[in-house]
Amino acid sequence: MISIALLSAVGFVIILLKAIGIRGLIKYEIHLDVAFTIGFFMLSKGTYTGIAMAVIAGVTFSLILLIIRLMFK
Repeated sequence: MISIALLSAVGFVIILLKAIGIRGLIKYEIHLDVAFTIGFFMLSKGTYTGIAMAVIAGVTFSLILLIIRLMFK
């Protein structure tokens, strides 16, 4: 479960970097963070495991975006 959440967050960041670049990622950081976490939660269909996975993926995604923002600002 944890590995799926971590890989999902990292994979989504890689796709976003290819699609909108680092500047776009930094510009829309909050919007992307909220959309990713809510979207992952909706995909879980309300199961306990899915909700836990959405929380882990959301926190991981937030931390990755924070690190990128601090490195490239």
